[in-house]
Amino acid sequence: MLMMEITYRKSEICAGIVLYNPKEGRLRENINAILPQVSFLFLVDNASSNINKIEKIWSDYSNIQIIKNNENMGIAKALNQMCEAALSNNYKWILTLDQDSVCPDNLIESFIPYTSKFNIGIICPQFRLNLRNYLHNNINYNKNFEYIKYCITSASLTNITAWKDSGGFDEWMFIDCVDYDFCIKLRLAEYKIIRVNSLTINHEVGSADAVTLFGETKVILYNHNAIRNYYMVRNTIYLIRKYYFVFDVYIWIPRLLYWELCKLIFEKNKKATLMSMIKGLRDGFCSRNDA
Repeated sequence: MLMMEITYRKSEICAGIVLYNPKEGRLRENINAILPQVSFLFLVDNASSNINKIEKIWSDYSNIQIIKNNENMGIAKALNQMCEAALSNNYKWILTLDQDSVCPDNLIESFIPYTSKFNIGIICPQFRLNLRNYLHNNINYNKNFEYIKYCITSASLTNITAWKDSGGFDEWMFIDCVDYDFCIKLRLAEYKIIRVNSLTINHEVGSADAVTLFGETKVILYNHNAIRNYYMVRNTIYLIRKYYFVFDVYIWIPRLLYWELCKLIFEKNKKATLMSMIKGLRDGFCSRNDA
């Protein structure tokens, strides 16, 4: 009976991967890990330079559709596109993935029991941050699951009805903090985010690493380029303005200041970081009259 229920629920679930110049080997590994667990996979490509190689990978599978953008439309637009495709094809849930995410083979099976809980907007796993020189372990095994405020989009199972009811992803944000914005919109629409603590996925963040201070304290450095830093600053300010009544401003303002100070002290390209920070602050406060 349990296997029949799992099989039935899997028929309601698809997955989607946002692509931008992915490594072909890693992408194939990603596809092979998730495709046996879902009914269909949507690939949304943001004008990758290696699109011809991506199409060769895609042609090897029968239950994959690729949506090609003529330019980089950003992660929020791509997420909306895959959710729209899921809605059009009558799927109830979509697993959203980064292009380099490789899921465990029991991911969907572990999520399925929670899909029947009341008003669930997202079901997500725990993440362990895997840096170049440090494994940041912040894992909670004390509870089988718990309700949380925020989660990242990678390896999160999103309720398509909740996506529609909340208004979807904010495409102006382009990249960075898109997931936080969506989580707030879901909660304002009275949906819940549930984390399954029995599932843990290592999450790699580009060239991130850590430095040690005073013998023990670890300072995590993400080493994002100036463009990414601009969006981080701009979009954090935007979210504070947009959701000042629910966004834990007392946490996020000190956190933003801490991140930027660490970048200016420890990362290499300090001038570019400073300029991107100034521009991000300016645009975060001045852009979007509807914020």
